Amino acid sequence: MATEAIEEGRDATPGPIRVLLVGPHATDVALLRALLEHSRETEVALSHAMNLQHAFETLERDEVDVLLMDIGAGSPRELVAVSQARVRAPLVPVVVMVDGDDEMLAAKAVEVGARGYLIRCALSPGALVWSLQHAIRNQRMFLELNIARERARQLATYDQLTGFANRSLFQDRLDQAVASARRNRQKLAVLFLDLDEFKLINDSLGHSAGDALLRLSAQRVATCLRRSDTGARLGGDEFAILLTNLADEADAGRVAEKVLALLRQPVSLKGREHLITASVGIAVFPRDAASSEELLKHADMAMYAAKSGGRD
Repeated sequence: MATEAIEEGRDATPGPIRVLLVGPHATDVALLRALLEHSRETEVALSHAMNLQHAFETLERDEVDVLLMDIGAGSPRELVAVSQARVRAPLVPVVVMVDGDDEMLAAKAVEVGARGYLIRCALSPGALVWSLQHAIRNQRMFLELNIARERARQLATYDQLTGFANRSLFQDRLDQAVASARRNRQKLAVLFLDLDEFKLINDSLGHSAGDALLRLSAQRVATCLRRSDTGARLGGDEFAILLTNLADEADAGRVAEKVLALLRQPVSLKGREHLITASVGIAVFPRDAASSEELLKHADMAMYAAKSGGRD
């Protein structure tokens, strides 16, 4: 079941429902095939894996719409297998088949990730097909909800123009970084960056050119950062950089110089090249401030000092 199909809201299974039965009993295959022969409404393509490892190998080769797992009497090991299947194949819904009339076991399987269940003694063509279809719909709704949540999280924590963290996320990471640095007696630095003459570009060339400049500036800044660092757009043409676990305070200055050198490179806007510079202020923990708020404030003050001292 492709995530693209989920995002577009299309039916991810227009053809037969492709079911992979996982279990050691060949009699289950015969039983299910016999039931499916009496189902006229929906076509089901059934394949068989003797165990979970075999099932994972099959999933790597072939597309499967539903994993149908025979968990029998539901030993702890079999319930763990359901959980493992959800982790290894998160896009494929799991339906379990249990012995007897064990609704409690079925409920436990749902708790660890199954999207539906079948009671062996109550199997019928209609119940089998309905359970498979319901699991697919259930899984699709679950994935759509996760996508919506992720989009909401992105909107709430990331700047939509540059892809950088926004002020809220940056402050949260800075708070955590300061707490960690205090515990571990480490150093970190905040760089506060402001583009010089951005307002002039925005007013003379228009907001589309200003947005293009902000995007390009963020891309250039990003090339100077490690995986553990955070780049953020705080608003307008103001950016911030969080450098954690500094071995030497001078490293912050070296990063700042690298950023400034990249930003000095000509930028093509509206068919003409423009030379853009920036001003940067640096504050280091714990030398310059003992809290995240003061650290950001002092970096901001240092940036304005750099700007008033000649910019770039």
